[in-house]
Amino acid sequence: MFERETFEREVGLTARAPAFEREVTVKRCGKFYLDKQVPGACDVKLTHPDGSPVVTGRFYQGGSEVVLLVGGMLGNSNGVDHVFQHLRAKLDGLPAKALKRSFFLIPNLFDPLRWAGADPARVAAGAREVEVEANFPLGGEGDDAVQARGGQLVDPDPRRFPGLPPQHLGGTKAPDRTANEMLPEIRVLVRFVGCAKPAFFCALHDVTTNKKRRVGPGLFVYPRGGIDTSLDAVLAGTSADPEDALAGRLLDRASARVSAVDTTLVELAFAGNRPLAGGFETVHGSPTARARGTHFATWTSVPVTTGSEKRPGAITLRLALPRDWTAKAKLTADGLGEIWAEELIREMGGTTP
Repeated sequence: MFERETFEREVGLTARAPAFEREVTVKRCGKFYLDKQVPGACDVKLTHPDGSPVVTGRFYQGGSEVVLLVGGMLGNSNGVDHVFQHLRAKLDGLPAKALKRSFFLIPNLFDPLRWAGADPARVAAGAREVEVEANFPLGGEGDDAVQARGGQLVDPDPRRFPGLPPQHLGGTKAPDRTANEMLPEIRVLVRFVGCAKPAFFCALHDVTTNKKRRVGPGLFVYPRGGIDTSLDAVLAGTSADPEDALAGRLLDRASARVSAVDTTLVELAFAGNRPLAGGFETVHGSPTARARGTHFATWTSVPVTTGSEKRPGAITLRLALPRDWTAKAKLTADGLGEIWAEELIREMGGTTP
């Protein structure tokens, strides 16, 4: 988790009075501001020594494992806003020590004004536009490795980067440069992940259904050992089975609740998972190599084994909300957001909101 001596003494143990009145600086992460109205909750400002913009979030103390939920990975997201509004309201309303795991919410990684107008998945950075979801370091690297490399080009040779998952090996699209072109907000997030060491990482965004490309809303898991995307099969010898089961439970419960309101909305709300009779065609996301960086799921799911930011690979999920939700639906976009918020808390927090 965090720097245990500092964080748990001054922030985490809600059973006794905190050792500070307003704020505490957690080494390398940022500042935590106690919310005296909500036991175990803190508003947080994450920083980076290089002067990157401050990223704001909210923390809820639970068990030692951390669930990190990040919005704003792929443009401004009205559907995602609904999820985070309900997450905060429901977590604020829980009694102290109700959570099995600690929750950390980052509703908007980027200031909305940072998004490029031409492409909702890109952030303007000077004369160029950067694809946010693929702006992360190589799998197995922490922030200290990124800083040490500076602006050098990256050779994704598996002999040099043994932690690189199968989908990055041997392909012509393997990343040829990362880190030197990382957005400052991504640097803040990378550094924070090295501090918090989340067991679960979930990126939330809105998406428009595209049946031709087989893209759409739903919940997707990225197995830590990688997947054979041509077969959509978990690679042998990985730890993916419990991850598939996790995604399956979330999908089953959320889709059942949507269906109870209007069965016709299941196809729209879970189009990316491709609903079938009694289930879904896929629960897997497909991280693809990019020329300018690494997909977030390729980075979060791979453990960091060297440097000062050693951490296990996180169980990585992506929750995509429908951008093209009909205003005339019996279930509103806000109602769908509430369903997902409740199911995330129930599954990962181990409690009923």
